[in-house]
Amino acid sequence: MKSIINNFNKRFNINGFMLVIICLSVLLLNSCYKDKGNYDYKISNDVAIKSADTIEVSQGDQLKITPELEQRVAANESSLSFEWTLAVAGKTVADSTYQVLAKTRNLDISTIDFKAKRNYYTLNYRITNLETGVVYHKLIKLLVSTNFQTGWIILDQSGSSSDLNFVNDNQKAAYYKLFSKVNTGITLPLSAHHAYSFYVPEGSNPEVSLSAVIYDNEGYLIDNGNFKILSNFSSLFYTKPSVIKPEFMQQNLGNNLSLINNGKLYYMNTSAGSIKFGDEYRAYDGAGYSLAPQQFKSYAGSGVLFDNLNRRFLRDSYGSTTFVTPDRAFDASYTAFDPVNINSNHELMSIGSMGPSYYSTLLAIFKDNTDNSCYLYGMEGGNKPTLYKAIENSPNMYLSAGFAYAPARNQIYYAVGNILYQYDVLSNSSTIAYTFPSGEDITALQTKNSESVAVATYNGSKGTVYTFDIEATGEVTFNSKYENFGKVKNINYRY
Repeated sequence: MKSIINNFNKRFNINGFMLVIICLSVLLLNSCYKDKGNYDYKISNDVAIKSADTIEVSQGDQLKITPELEQRVAANESSLSFEWTLAVAGKTVADSTYQVLAKTRNLDISTIDFKAKRNYYTLNYRITNLETGVVYHKLIKLLVSTNFQTGWIILDQSGSSSDLNFVNDNQKAAYYKLFSKVNTGITLPLSAHHAYSFYVPEGSNPEVSLSAVIYDNEGYLIDNGNFKILSNFSSLFYTKPSVIKPEFMQQNLGNNLSLINNGKLYYMNTSAGSIKFGDEYRAYDGAGYSLAPQQFKSYAGSGVLFDNLNRRFLRDSYGSTTFVTPDRAFDASYTAFDPVNINSNHELMSIGSMGPSYYSTLLAIFKDNTDNSCYLYGMEGGNKPTLYKAIENSPNMYLSAGFAYAPARNQIYYAVGNILYQYDVLSNSSTIAYTFPSGEDITALQTKNSESVAVATYNGSKGTVYTFDIEATGEVTFNSKYENFGKVKNINYRY
């Protein structure tokens, strides 16, 4: 038995050894086989793009960018293609597109047609390696600014035409005849009476920034940055009214702009993604209406207006095109006056506000046509008639060239001749805020919030614009003086 086992082991060891030899031989032969494949590896010539992350340029200047390109292997740009694109925001992400600016290595283009805006554009520099198909990107934040970003828009008259000018108080500089310079062959008529600028910040919708100038039977939508005409005012309606007579515009506390055209109210909802006015508002009864060119913007987003035809205040309906009925518009428990039955002898001169913007008090100044005395009407929140009083100790207010409000200071500024008056609502009296040189009559005034006030004067041959800081007491402190305007018709601040 022992001999049988020994013979088995002996045979197994021999056979196992032979099996190992055979396997090693096969592996050796396989390793000697000639591989005819191409294993000549190349290192990818990657591109690193070096450029400023943020670039600022003034509208109209050349935008010049020369990126530095670092390549991993060798500096060879013959196999590279280039593209510069600008992100153009739409109402939604899906609506957003890219505008191709150039297909060159470096960028050198004019920005005259770029819209100046508060937020950054996104500039995309794209390089494609034509041999490998690899794409390289560089995103650059681009800010297009203008000397006319913030400041006072000045509408003046000279000779047989009007024009638009701009005062940049930060630069202590004035820019003249901007409308006529860029709109060759187009004359802004003497009937031009208001210039406006509106800004709705970018949020869930694209930023809206526009300006307008209006006259008797027309007007223009103009570019904020360069004052070029974008369209006729009459094209800004979904349904064009039979009579075009723009009288007043205002940006309200929401995303909407209001317009009084030929005594009728229209709204533009900028969040809807279109710069168009909707349908004409309707009276809540059959009496019709004819609005004064004034409006109080209330905290709720709706506005309060005055109907000259029926001697009543009206509140628009947020989300509807019919004015709210009196029982819903005004709080009947407050009885300082009846908001839908105003004294027939009282002529509206001005509507403004007092207090914080989110819950301010409507103030309306009326002139009594029987004796030229003035009266102050007030509605807390725009719906509670809480104030009615004769205005006292305020010389010749009925002759004022205009009114400007400082809501946080409880002050109203008015102007007669060469004197700027400061009316304190709480004390019901006025003091002289500033006296201008003899022969200079005040023609227009406007406030920037409760921070500053601009006043225009005219001496018969030239106009001058003065700016003042408003102190906590409501008193004014001289800031700057800008000369060589025509007769200033209107002042508005661009925020």
